[in-house]
Amino acid sequence: MDNRKKKEYHSSLIVLMLLNMAFSAFICRGLLAGSSPGLVQVFQFLAHMTFLNFIPALIVFPLMRYSGKVGKYAGIVLYALLQIFLLLDLNIYRLFHLHINGMIIRTVLTEGFTDSVTLGSSTIVFFLLKAAGVLLLESVFVYLSFRAEGTLSRRLRYALVAVFLLTIAADKVIYAAGSFYNAPGVTRIARLYPLYVTLRADRTLIKVFGLTAGQDDDLRQTPQDSLLNYPRKQLVRNERVQPGRPNILVIAAEGFRFDMLDPEITPNLWKFSREHIVLKNHYSGGNGTRMGIFSLFYGLQSTYWDSFLIERRSPVLLDELKKLGYEFRILSATRLTYPEFRKTVFVNVPDAVEDEFPSSGAERERLMTERFIEFTKRRDTSRPFFSFIFFNASHQPYVYPKEHEKFRPAAGEDINYSKTIGEAAAIQIRNRFKNSLHYDDALFGRIFDALKQSGALEHTIVIVTGDHGEEFLEQGHFGHTQSFSDYVAKTVFVMHVPGIRGMAVERLTSHYDVVPTLMELLGYTNAASDYAQGSSIFSTAGRPYVCSGDWGHACMIDRDVKIVFSTDSYRNLFEVFSAADYKKVGDPAAVLKQKRLYIVEMLKMMSEFYRERHD
Repeated sequence: MDNRKKKEYHSSLIVLMLLNMAFSAFICRGLLAGSSPGLVQVFQFLAHMTFLNFIPALIVFPLMRYSGKVGKYAGIVLYALLQIFLLLDLNIYRLFHLHINGMIIRTVLTEGFTDSVTLGSSTIVFFLLKAAGVLLLESVFVYLSFRAEGTLSRRLRYALVAVFLLTIAADKVIYAAGSFYNAPGVTRIARLYPLYVTLRADRTLIKVFGLTAGQDDDLRQTPQDSLLNYPRKQLVRNERVQPGRPNILVIAAEGFRFDMLDPEITPNLWKFSREHIVLKNHYSGGNGTRMGIFSLFYGLQSTYWDSFLIERRSPVLLDELKKLGYEFRILSATRLTYPEFRKTVFVNVPDAVEDEFPSSGAERERLMTERFIEFTKRRDTSRPFFSFIFFNASHQPYVYPKEHEKFRPAAGEDINYSKTIGEAAAIQIRNRFKNSLHYDDALFGRIFDALKQSGALEHTIVIVTGDHGEEFLEQGHFGHTQSFSDYVAKTVFVMHVPGIRGMAVERLTSHYDVVPTLMELLGYTNAASDYAQGSSIFSTAGRPYVCSGDWGHACMIDRDVKIVFSTDSYRNLFEVFSAADYKKVGDPAAVLKQKRLYIVEMLKMMSEFYRERHD
């Protein structure tokens, strides 16, 4: 093949790509409308259309060089597949506010899916007609593009390719800057657009360029701009149903797994729990801190995290407490900038947050405890208070003063994770973990005593729980975020409610239930589904399963199994584990068929707090 022919195919390919960019933009135009577009958003949209259509061009290019005929057919097939995918994805997004991901793919392929979700023959026929239309249109595009052989000069071709690459790169830079400066209008496209690849460079911008992140106070979304429908209805409080405004104290300890509520490990909390409410089968909404605390304060699935972060949306609970005149005190032994709780949970109470102390390690926990005790002494008693205290000693490397080394042999503070950790080493590290909780428990005791001595406990709801659990090879994993075993996902939960004593709850409960419980105790009469996905712990109705999640996975947990599936578009994972020992079950397909209704229900839950759009 001579050089002239090669150049002509270059022109053909560029024309084919431009035609398909226009077609993709037409298909996805509703997503652009959903982003409340300005000039930046329009540019990002066009840049993403460029990115999507540049990938097939890279595949078609060598095939065209090999054979014009092969290149033509490849162009028709690849671009048709892209456009059909976008059409299908757009329909999925309209239904569930989720793009195609592993969960959706596997759920649809599960035997019996059509018993739970009926698409209707007209829907299928209409989509097949659309697909046929796309194939026909792509044939026209290929015909037109090959008619354009040799019409673009070399300089113009190089210029267009440079524009394509610079546009894609500029979009990533804009997204990174938008993420750094907290610009929701820029970063929300990660949720809106299918197959969007994000770029974040916060540390580079700070360390290399010395930039300072923007202030969060100017980043509130108006209801008209928001993609979220949260809460779904205006909240109504009836003080006659539940008079008064009790103080609320929420204590969370890092990795506080369910079996650490023990008279030897946590004697103060154990004693406290004997007189109050204990949830025996309580699960965090996540297997890491970010999703665990998010589920605790919002009562929503982990898949909503990115949207709430992008839009800097405060939880309904804290918004309502603010309206009721509560005083806030937020104390954390680890900085709340990462995970980004200053931009989510506590975004509307920034002045109440103290997360930096003039000390390190175990000393921070002590100072934080003393700060809270000082607060209870000097606060305005005419106002109720809400306080959140986050203890972090039980996070690796599990710190504690020497006098709390109750469990031996214990690993040293400098734990070498580069080596393979065997059972003997895991036991020593687990002992260190237990020692750190023994130390935190001593601080819990000081808090309980301070509340009792001041008389505040009689007017204070107290919750003590974990953000998630921590495993030490009990079921084959180490640490957290790696699995949804009970040692990672199941947490301690002790609650004091004035007037209620000695209550043990055996049914499945979740962090999703905390906000509905507190809202009920505050006298709100809305259905919990107006603002959360859990229910009050005082409800007599049980639930067949609970949910947990992380960055890219969700997990359905019931008494028998745990089903883990992908929520990212680039993964296709469905794994089924025994609830008892977290080992893979022998016949996962049978389990998926049996539990398909739960999976479909979870899929619907992932979309119910987004606004309906009919663009």
